[in-house]
Amino acid sequence: MLNDYNTDYRDSVNQIIVINETGIILDNNSTLFSNTNEKHVSELHPFFETIPALLTNKNATHEFNCVNLNIDSRNYTVDITLKTFKEDNNSIVILHDLTKQYDAYQKVAQLRNESKIQSEILAFKNELLEKKEAFKNSFIANFSHEIRMPINTISGSTIILENSNLSQSQLYNLKVIKSTNEKLKYMINDILDLSKIETGFLSIVENELSLVDELQTIIDIYAKKCEYKGLTLKTEIDKKCPKYVISDKFRLAQISGNLIGNAIKFTNSGSVSLTVKLISKTKKIAKLEFTVKDTGIGIEEDKIDFIFDSFYQINNKQANKGAGLGLAIVKRLVEALGGTIKVTSTLNKGTEFTVILPLKIAENQVKKSTVIQPKTKKTYDYRVLVGETVKKDQVAIATLLNDAGYDCVIVDNGDDVINQLHKSKFDIVLTNLRLPKMDGFDVTRYIRFSEFIQFSNIPIIAIADKPNKKEEASCLDKQINSYIGKPFTKDSLLNSIKENL
Repeated sequence: MLNDYNTDYRDSVNQIIVINETGIILDNNSTLFSNTNEKHVSELHPFFETIPALLTNKNATHEFNCVNLNIDSRNYTVDITLKTFKEDNNSIVILHDLTKQYDAYQKVAQLRNESKIQSEILAFKNELLEKKEAFKNSFIANFSHEIRMPINTISGSTIILENSNLSQSQLYNLKVIKSTNEKLKYMINDILDLSKIETGFLSIVENELSLVDELQTIIDIYAKKCEYKGLTLKTEIDKKCPKYVISDKFRLAQISGNLIGNAIKFTNSGSVSLTVKLISKTKKIAKLEFTVKDTGIGIEEDKIDFIFDSFYQINNKQANKGAGLGLAIVKRLVEALGGTIKVTSTLNKGTEFTVILPLKIAENQVKKSTVIQPKTKKTYDYRVLVGETVKKDQVAIATLLNDAGYDCVIVDNGDDVINQLHKSKFDIVLTNLRLPKMDGFDVTRYIRFSEFIQFSNIPIIAIADKPNKKEEASCLDKQINSYIGKPFTKDSLLNSIKENL
């Protein structure tokens, strides 16, 4: 019997043991267990104590898989087969030594488990990171909105105080307060912009604009700052550039203004230059290259890769005048407008930023009036303050209101809406919800809940670029009196104004 089974199973079996009906070992091939003859099978290992009870079941096969045996101080993992016969009282126990195979399987299983665990840990970390980022961005956005209230209250107070009888020393102190508050407002706007960019809520408001006029406005602002530091501001605008383009003028101003302002901050002598060049043009798109170059302190080579990171500042005394957000915002705004930005710098010699932006070319390249003034002076019963960014809509609203007998003042950002409210009296406010800086909701919050109760009850009409019921309900919930969507008709706008007045 042993020889027969040795022949049949020699490729896969490491030991065959022949036992009688009581469990006494009659023969074996002594591969794993040695000196076993005439011993009871249960003496080999505690596992085999179950064998005798199965011997009465004739002509049966019992399989035991992955059995761990310690034999002569060595561990084996084996599969065991007990086979009984119908016409023979003897039975056989077949041991398959699969230690290597099981070890290999366990290693593979362990690696798979570890990989799965690592994958689950990574997924958990990513989920946790996303929640932390969402919380951070939500906190920053809400905190920024809340802190704007006291900042704009200070701005309003300074406007009122400027028009009162103050001594020279009081005017000086007021100037310090105003300057400090403007810096704080600038930082808060940066933080809010960054938060909107990272959460995907940044709005790009495209409008037809004069490229030269918008750039000249920025140049005029920073020419004075250069003059104050004894620097020369050089500018050159390629005459091949289209006169009128369609873009977000506030984001364009942020990009160029931040780069020029940064160059001035890090330049103590010499010059700062802005060059605008047309590099390619199709029927609808002009690709323009904006280059801001300075003769300043430069950037160390190992620092260049980090200058676009949020809150990163070069280790220099001059860097302590900001929050380290300017360049981070510039890069993200450039990308939001479909452009690219790169920087080259030499330490102690200067830095050059190059921005390439694809701008839509306006169909009409002929200079035209952008603001319609009333032909004759009139006495108006009501004054309307309008916050609107789109030039053609500004012209349309101004014409419509003037023809209807209303005096109107038009501004193109939320901060200026608030400033106008502090400067003079208005009977109603018409505001686009997507105003730059303070948006329509921020303006409403300030009007309704600031310390200045004299305009807290002014009716507010919201203008929506893309009207929908959900936004309308949100407006009414925030104490906006009426909600109208573009394109609106003359009657719908005038009726809304009349109802609220």
